[in-house]
Amino acid sequence: MALMSDFKEFFSKNAEAYAHSQSHKKGEDLQQLVEAVNPISSDVAIDLASGTGFTAMALAPLVSKVVAYDGTEEMLQKARELAAEDKIQNLDFSVGDVANLPYSDNTFDIATCRRAAHHFTDKKKFLSEAFRVLKKGGRIGVVDMAVPEADNNDIFNHIEIIRDHSHIAAEKLETWKNLIGNAGFRITKVISSSEEYTLERWLSPVKMDSKEGNELQIYLKETPDKLLINGNINREEGTILKERFVIVAEKP
Repeated sequence: MALMSDFKEFFSKNAEAYAHSQSHKKGEDLQQLVEAVNPISSDVAIDLASGTGFTAMALAPLVSKVVAYDGTEEMLQKARELAAEDKIQNLDFSVGDVANLPYSDNTFDIATCRRAAHHFTDKKKFLSEAFRVLKKGGRIGVVDMAVPEADNNDIFNHIEIIRDHSHIAAEKLETWKNLIGNAGFRITKVISSSEEYTLERWLSPVKMDSKEGNELQIYLKETPDKLLINGNINREEGTILKERFVIVAEKP
């Protein structure tokens, strides 16, 4: 089974939009992640599913080297352009599958993965590969959206799939804690946050009058209010409360 969904079409055509996304560039979770992995100047880091490279670029001034690693060449090309604009020179770029990292055991001090793991079909394999390439005492930092605790009907994941067909599954926070612990890591920090979005902002870069936007509006009309509320969706106000987490853990 492939580790990631068929994400290349979605991210290839939307690479430009993600390169200009202020949420991805300056979101609060980015600063939380960078601080929590505690980078030092001698560290070598890898940013997995790096996209347009905002996490890699945030780490670069604080460490000796960062690898921006992603499965989509178009996204990494935008990362190269942004890094060149900022004159970042200690950043390498590599295209590949996070299920099969082309690096030796015990190579990196830090591994990060921000806002990407909901595209992974096998989160256990992603974590086992990250564990393998990290040195003893190395830190992993994972940021992703979280399924609301009350959402037992998978409403949140369903609307995410409508927006982006390459979405596989977000998980509840407790599920992520178990996955990371079972991979061999020792969790050192957990930060939870939430942010309210209008439906239009949440859909971006998909447009409200697109096929996906129309499909979403039909789904919201047909789904009972109670289920929508459990998924943090307020149909009357036209808003979604998106929950996120930052988990940092250490390889013993």
